[in-house]
This record gives sequence, C-alpha cells and structure tokens, in this order.
Amino acid sequence: QLTKFLPDLIAKPDGNLHILEKELIAFLSGYKNMPFDLTDPKSLSLYDYSMYMWKQSKSLKNTNSYHHIVALSKYLGLVYVYKQKRKTHPLWQFWMRDKVSYSKRCLFHGGLSAFVLSTMPSFNKLDEETKRSLLVAIRFADNPMAIPVNCGKLVFSLYENAHIAEQRLKKALNKTQKVKMDPSQTDIMQFKAQAKDYFQASMRELNLNPQTPPNQSDGIYIGLGLAIVRIPCILKEISKNLTPDVRSSMDLWEATGNYHKSWDYLVEVMQENNLLGDSLDEQKINHPINSFIVNSYAINNALLIKVENKAYPQLRSFLDSLPKFDSYALVEKNENDLIEEIAQKSAKIDDFIKSLYS
Repeated sequence: QLTKFLPDLIAKPDGNLHILEKELIAFLSGYKNMPFDLTDPKSLSLYDYSMYMWKQSKSLKNTNSYHHIVALSKYLGLVYVYKQKRKTHPLWQFWMRDKVSYSKRCLFHGGLSAFVLSTMPSFNKLDEETKRSLLVAIRFADNPMAIPVNCGKLVFSLYENAHIAEQRLKKALNKTQKVKMDPSQTDIMQFKAQAKDYFQASMRELNLNPQTPPNQSDGIYIGLGLAIVRIPCILKEISKNLTPDVRSSMDLWEATGNYHKSWDYLVEVMQENNLLGDSLDEQKINHPINSFIVNSYAINNALLIKVENKAYPQLRSFLDSLPKFDSYALVEKNENDLIEEIAQKSAKIDDFIKSLYS
C-alpha cells in the first residue's frame, strides 16, 4: 500500500496516451516540489526530471508506450527513499508557507521503482509478459548483467531506451548550464578494464564469417588468428556489457559509425594486451586504425586484431571454426606511408648492391 505517498487527487491528462502513462503522470504531479537530487540545491523536481525523460523517450525512433512508461518509472522509488519533514507555523502566521525538507531513509535501487509501478491500478490490466518485461527493465536498470538470460528482446530495448533518454536529458541540462561531460581518468580506467574483460565475449558476437559480403558484416576473419574488425562494431558490442555509469560517462549510449573519443582508449587496450597485428601478407601496418581492401571492397575504420592461441585458446578455436577465407586482403596506405615504404625498400636494394662489390 502506498496510500501515505499518494498525492491529492489529480486529474489524469488527456491525449493519445496509454492509460498507465496517464496514471504515472498524475502520480508524479504530486511531487513537483520534491527535489530529484538532494545534494544539488538547483536540482529539478522529481516530476520535472521524469517528465523531461518521458519527452526525450517520445522523441526517439522505434519506441512505443512501454518505452515511455519505463522512462516515467525509472525513479519512482525516490518517493519512498526521500523522507519529508514539514514544519508548520502557528495560526497567527497563517499566510506563511510550511518549511519542507527532505532526507534519505534508505539507498535507492530499481526494486523500489518496480514496486511502486506495480501498485498502479492499470498495471494489473497488462498481460503477464509485458508486466514482467517492465518490472525487469526497471529493477535491473543499473545492473544489466543481472537481467535474466531468458528475458525477451523487449526488456533490453526498454533498458537501452531509458538510458538513452536520460543521456539526452543530461546533455541538454549540461548544455544549458554550459558544463562539459568529459570523462574523468577514473572513468577511462574503468572503461579500459571492462573493455578488456568483455573483449572475448564481444568478439564472439561479431559477424566475422568470410562468406558474408564485406559490406554486410562486422569484419572478416582471414585465418591464422588475424581478423579485420570494424572498430565501431566491436565498440558497440563491448558497450552492451559496460556498467551504465561507465557507459554514460563515456557517452556510448548512442555511438555511431563516426569517430568517437572511445576509439583511442579501445586502441590502447588492444595495444596493451598485444591484440593488434603488425603486418598483413608482408605489408607493414603503420597505424592502429586503417582501411582494408577485401574482395575489392573497402572496410574503413578497422583494426587488424591478432588472437594468439596461447592467450585466448577458446576464442581462437571459435574463430578457426569459421569458414575458410579464400580471397585476398590488403591494407590501404596513404601517400606518406607509401613514400616511406619505397624509401626503405630502396635503401635495402642499395645496401644489397654495395654488398656485392664490397
């Protein structure tokens, strides 16, 4: 029972909204004066923060009412976490407003929000599968690794959408307040550590089958432990396993195929763990990120990943089980690299000629 937390009767909004959305908006309207963050004196109210998340969710593509419900419900648990203390004035000061302060009675977690959502009258009218998906997405919003493996795709879609909406909200707020969202050194260290931990699992999820057309795959496994992998693709797979706080600080909820600052940190992880190849068919690799030519098709922004059998036996076995690569792969070099390579080979020829007459 949440009777003591329910606000006074507030009319539900009209419009083309799901009935549960209407109930949640009406419920949150009673908390327009409750701060979202007690440590920030300029904090938005719980109502405003949730409504801004809801608006961001509605602006995203491929979303429906269930995504918007999760955006509204993610922080419902704060209505219990924050304890209100009200100081009234004597009758002869009837015109003065009560002094209201808030304190924490416990730590916030997704289970509280899921419980509050489950008490909404219209929630029980949903089918069992939808109710389970909503509750799981909210309960484990900050701990995706705990999401049950047998959950459907809807759960992960709800989870991703809620964080994308919040990330967009934070960007909008920081832009208004002229605050930069650069990751700290701690964030970068955590990202690199988690990227290393989830490297093998992420490689298994990539489509590196040589029989798949290069323009439809994440890369190509060319054999002998060498794989040409698009860096946006492996970064996307690694991002799915990152903790939400690290993924938010690195701004990886909506990473695209364009250059991202995390590319450099991912390259550092690869270099530190000797995962980058230094040559391809006697062609020297001068840069970590290159363009490769496979079957006359260019694979841009790619890494040449080298998986040693001693270091990663299970991953190497998985890659070797893929169909055999029976074509050719070349690294595309820029003008400066070609001039340097020609100069080196010319010098070797000059040294060879001198050795014949010495």
